[in-house]
Amino acid sequence: MFLTITSFSIVAAEKEMPNLAEKGNANAGSNLVATCAACHGSDGNSVNSDWPKLAGQNQKYIYDQLKLFQSGDRQNALMMAVTPYLNTLKDEDLLDIAAFYESNATSVGQAKDDEELLKLGMSLYRGGNLKKRYTCMYSMPFSIWQWKWPCRLSSGGRSTSWLSNIYFKSI
Repeated sequence: MFLTITSFSIVAAEKEMPNLAEKGNANAGSNLVATCAACHGSDGNSVNSDWPKLAGQNQKYIYDQLKLFQSGDRQNALMMAVTPYLNTLKDEDLLDIAAFYESNATSVGQAKDDEELLKLGMSLYRGGNLKKRYTCMYSMPFSIWQWKWPCRLSSGGRSTSWLSNIYFKSI
């Protein structure tokens, strides 16, 4: 009996994989957020419910959103004034801004005791929202959920009106 061992290799086309572990410099980012502070607050804790709190938000999420605004793939009337500024920034600058906001603590408010809103939130958590293409982390296999975790949106401390606009309007 002969044992034949065959060796082969697969050559894949060069494709740049995202570096989910890449971190920005929060100190450098603090020098780039003067324009952002007008709406989001000096430390990312907005006092106006029309603008989201960025403090404590996941760095990867903030970076991705800034890239979407920069490219024009995401548009928002309130962000139109700062889009020209974003277009002057390099990817490293955006990462630094994201690191700055992630490094700050979120000021936490108090949610309303609203049974209907609670049921809606539980429904989104368990089932997602197909209309807006939000995946449900609750039902994902852990191996996929663990990989997507760095991209998560943190909703802690966010104003109820902002969360309602993001999560509930299309349901």
